[in-house]
Amino acid sequence: MKPFFVTSLLMLSSLTFALNGPQRGKGLSQIEVTALLATGSTSDRIAKRVQDRGLNFTPNDAFLKSLQEDGADDSLLTVLKSAQVRPDEPSAADPTSSAKDSEALAHLHRAAQLNRNNFHPREAEPEFRLAAAADPANPFVHVALGEILARIGTDDEAIVEFRAALNLQPDLADAHLQLGSVLVKNPTQHREALEQLQQAVTLSPSDSGAHYSLADALDVNGDKQGAAEQRKIAETLRGSFVPKRIRVGRSEERRVGKECRSRWSP
Repeated sequence: MKPFFVTSLLMLSSLTFALNGPQRGKGLSQIEVTALLATGSTSDRIAKRVQDRGLNFTPNDAFLKSLQEDGADDSLLTVLKSAQVRPDEPSAADPTSSAKDSEALAHLHRAAQLNRNNFHPREAEPEFRLAAAADPANPFVHVALGEILARIGTDDEAIVEFRAALNLQPDLADAHLQLGSVLVKNPTQHREALEQLQQAVTLSPSDSGAHYSLADALDVNGDKQGAAEQRKIAETLRGSFVPKRIRVGRSEERRVGKECRSRWSP
């Protein structure tokens, strides 16, 4: 089967959208901010997302203290305090709207404390499961659970969670990104993996991690030119820094690529 090639025109369009500024999505909710921290996103990366999109709530002292206990650094707390609040554009799940959201948020805080610095994902897994069970209509808890499941090697369950998130919110870039990053490990699912990662780039063109992940998937699929172009876009966006959770995925994809690239030769 021939590898899936991304055209130069598509790459140019992606770079143009990325450099013109991020697509402005809905303001981040408390659950989304906490889930990002709990699954290992750095404070810098979360802060950038907050600056890009704003919040759909006003952070109070209790929430900020909880984040600090979860591992957020002072720079993130400062950004949250000064973030633009967009109450007229709530996220898909507003954590202040129901007891389910509050219960899910409490489990995410406990998961974040168990999984600080990504050292204890297995210990944190039950709390992520409880968060998803408490608020099954919230796409962000499914993405968070899926990330942890993928990290401990239960890819089939992770795929179920990412698909659940996309059923709830089809334009959720993180769900497309994480689903594609898991699917690329299976040679029979490379085409869908590329589709998912390209969708992540389209939805979040300023996310260098999405471009890096798409580049590695293209590498696995034998499209060296497309991979090089995606890495160039990623480097143009944000220099040499690669978020920790993306570095882990890239290492795994390189290993998979060595094992199955020959099966995807033209």
